[in-house]
Order: sequence, then C-alpha cells, then structure tokens
Amino acid sequence: TPSEKYSIQITPDLFALSTIEDSVWKWTVETDLARKRYRYRPYGYRYSDLGFIILKRIIEKVSGEQLEEFVANNIYNPLGLQSLCFNPLTKFDKSQIVPTEMDIYTRNSLIHGFVHDPAAALAGGVGGHAGLFSNALDIAILLQMNLQEGYYGGNWFLQPETLAKFNNRPYESNRRGLGWDKPSVKRERSTTSDLRSDSTFGHTGFTGTCAWVDPAHNLVYIFLSNRIHPFVGNKKLLRENVRTSIQDVIYQSITDFSHLEIKASR
Repeated sequence: TPSEKYSIQITPDLFALSTIEDSVWKWTVETDLARKRYRYRPYGYRYSDLGFIILKRIIEKVSGEQLEEFVANNIYNPLGLQSLCFNPLTKFDKSQIVPTEMDIYTRNSLIHGFVHDPAAALAGGVGGHAGLFSNALDIAILLQMNLQEGYYGGNWFLQPETLAKFNNRPYESNRRGLGWDKPSVKRERSTTSDLRSDSTFGHTGFTGTCAWVDPAHNLVYIFLSNRIHPFVGNKKLLRENVRTSIQDVIYQSITDFSHLEIKASR
C-alpha cells in the first residue's frame, strides 16, 4: 500500500521509495560515457535514453512546471488531444488501455496501464524518454502539426527552426536525428519503406509501435501494437517486417512507384 515513504506506484500492488527518482537521476548524471567502449574502441555515438532523461529536468527547471503539466498546458490541451497523456489510469478505465509485458522478473505481474520502461516507472511514470500513452487519432494530430512545421488549427506550437533542429542528423554515417529518428543511411537496413523520401522523420517503439512523417508526400503513418504482450521475446513483428510492409502498401496506393523495385525482404 502507498505511504509517505513508498509513494511511487509501479504496479497496482507495488510501490517504490519516494526518493528513488533522485537515485535514478544520480545514476544518470554519473554515467561516464567516455568510458563506454564497443569492441575495444571508444564510442563516437551510442543510442541512449540519457539525453531525454536529462531534458525532462531542463524543461521542468526552465518552465517551473512538471513535465506532464507543461506538455498538457502548452501542447496537448491546445491541440484538443483527448487520450495522449502520462499515467493513463488517472484518466481512463483499464479496459481502454492495451496491456504490455507479463513481467516475471521485477514487477511479477502484467504491466497494464503503467509505463513499460523501468526508468520511467521509477520516475512515477513520467519520463522525458518514455511514459506516454495515446490512440492513433491524437498521434496523428500531433504529427500533422510537425508536418506543418509547428502550425496547426490556427496556432503555432513550435517554430520551423526548432523542428529543423529536431531533424538534424549530426553524423553522416548514422541515421539518428537530434529529436527524431530518420531513415537508415543504408536502405537495406531501413526501418522505413524504400519508397519514402529522405525528408522522412519519426520513431519506432520497443513495445511494437512506429510513426513516420513524410513531408515530401504529405503523409503521416502510424502503427500501434503491443508486440511484447504477453512476453517480451515475441519477435514476429520484426521478423516478418510487418510495419514496413504496410508502409510499402500505403505508398503504392497513393503514388505511382511502378518504376521502382521494392526489396522482398530486408
């Protein structure tokens, strides 16, 4: 049961120390990236959640609001979004939320209505890198605003220069942008359709989701699933390349790509 000492809810019956978020923050800022190595060589780049975990603290420090309050007040509510939120059980019945993993290691229960990411869970369900729940409609509105360079419904939410920075790819040999993921540099390893434009941006999600915006074709593509339900070892979505195959069909239905050859497998 919750108490002053154990107030951070991880599952319906599991509560963490109220001070655990401070410990997670300490572990984050003390991570010595300079010592991280790959095959005996120092990393020049490494995919990590650390930057966005730190970004949450920066936003809260500058705005004077908690992250969930800041994004709701400045983005989600003005956009008219109904489902996009952290900690959805505070707004919706569990029956309206899809479950994720049957966690047999730490939480010993089905994760349903709580964030899957452990670091975000220890931060009370709100992370700069994880924790959001939504339906496809709200994501579509949010991404349409990004497609329109920050403008939606008569209002500016982001400046075009800011979005350009989000999409900037610092390393020519790596597909990652500063804020968004980008199409793979090598198309044979791409997480997007071969038919997309190079201006495409978006992201994939570990639990079985993806969203891609293609400004050149005025296209927003969203795929939501709970791949890791009931167990995280389910690789079928990846093995059969379902998300990208659906994206191929969408492109073929709206544009004449008959002169191009789509790889049967990636």
